[in-house]
Amino acid sequence: MGLYTKALINQVVCEETVTLTRLDQDVPIGNIPVPRGSEISGQTSISVLDCIPLLKDGRLGLQISLFVQEELYLTTPQGAYFPLEFGFRFQDFAPLANCEYAVALEDIFAELDCLIISLSGSNQLTLHDDRTFDQFLEIMIQVRLIQESQIQIALCPPYSIPRGEVSSEMELGIVGGLLLAAFFLGTRQNKLSPNKADPPSAPTLRKRRVPTSGLTIPTV
Repeated sequence: MGLYTKALINQVVCEETVTLTRLDQDVPIGNIPVPRGSEISGQTSISVLDCIPLLKDGRLGLQISLFVQEELYLTTPQGAYFPLEFGFRFQDFAPLANCEYAVALEDIFAELDCLIISLSGSNQLTLHDDRTFDQFLEIMIQVRLIQESQIQIALCPPYSIPRGEVSSEMELGIVGGLLLAAFFLGTRQNKLSPNKADPPSAPTLRKRRVPTSGLTIPTV
């Protein structure tokens, strides 16, 4: 009977790009003078906090939680410069239009997980004279639904050479090879200076691919 081992793999069930939008109106800037002709700009950083497959009203989708960090700059026509900073948590439900028809997901719903592949988006700001601004945030998220599966992998059976099949000539050859290697190794060590040691080898960097979980976009 063959030998087997068990392994867990992530199987891609489907892939889709979802869009989340948020409109905030009349966001107060604070006690800062905003003369006519002032401009507001900066950058917006978005981090994915959570992504959970969810059935809502009979529709399959993803409940996505984001944290939005805005570093804005208000510039007046006179050259005054005011840094502004805002941060908030954003959670929304994104229905899945394509994945819903890929397979019978209801049968394996409890086994599904969400994997973020990439993020993109934009943040449009409109400044008002009453020291407020409107913003329209649009985020496109490429996601994969994955299912963890367990598979069996066949192992090669162990093989040993019987003692009687090894000839005496082979044994002598192995012993002679070991002695010759030991001789050359000792000769090389004797030639090395005892006061100078070889520099330590540099550590090997192991790179791995990770899913994108953050995004910085220009704010206009």
